[in-house]
Amino acid sequence: LGDFVDHYCDLWAGCILVFGFWSLLGDAPPAALYAMTVVLIAAFATTYAEREADGRLHFTAWGALEANMILALFLLSWAVPAVREWWRSASPLGVPWYDFAAGVVVAMALGAIVIIGRRMRRIPAPLVLAVAGLIALATLVAQRQELRPVEGWLLLGLFGGRYVARVMHGYLVPARRSWPDPIATAVVIGLAIWDFAGGLPSAAVRPGAAVLAAYLTITLLITLGGIFAKQRRYWVWVNRPAGGTATDAGEKESASRNTPLHPSRLTPAGEGDPSAGP
Repeated sequence: LGDFVDHYCDLWAGCILVFGFWSLLGDAPPAALYAMTVVLIAAFATTYAEREADGRLHFTAWGALEANMILALFLLSWAVPAVREWWRSASPLGVPWYDFAAGVVVAMALGAIVIIGRRMRRIPAPLVLAVAGLIALATLVAQRQELRPVEGWLLLGLFGGRYVARVMHGYLVPARRSWPDPIATAVVIGLAIWDFAGGLPSAAVRPGAAVLAAYLTITLLITLGGIFAKQRRYWVWVNRPAGGTATDAGEKESASRNTPLHPSRLTPAGEGDPSAGP
């Protein structure tokens, strides 16, 4: 459970950092916010889809988590007025210096996707479908002025957040293949095609977005609740009384001995990993 929660919180932290970065700039188009959010979510999804497919987790030297760190450092530096003015000043290329910070973050996330994609034996179809849905949703919200940037960003986070939760949990369950939400994916891709072909009615955009957001929120909460419930068997509580006695050690040893092995702690032969602690 700790493995899942740790990495899953990194995903939402990254999305929030991206929104904070975009908000501070003040003059960046919403499309930049959506593009950075999609790339970051796709990097997280690709990282854990590899572990689900191949049973191994490889962290690249520079990946999605390091991109989060770059964004956090940028936000800290923005608190210094002199540094903030430097970020806003024009570089020799005629663009603000903060564009380079955004470029570094995107390059790191895209680099992780490319490296992992080349290393995998084949790109899983669920991952391709999930990324296609993200791109379609980002294209759709970028074209519709009826939606505020925070609303489009939240839709992307909810859509990608459920698939990433499923794939992060999937690598903890043997022989699991996690697919993105079929209903949401079909609806998003269908709406994007409709908007491209003839344009969605303006009056239906905000109500439709509200219905989609409600559906994505409910399904995400159901998914997370199911994941937490399935992980309960790996929790063992030992209430140690004040002062402690010799019996405490025996209780802990018994609890460790009776706790079932976690699937991620099994070797290919099905035996417990001797290097892993209880």
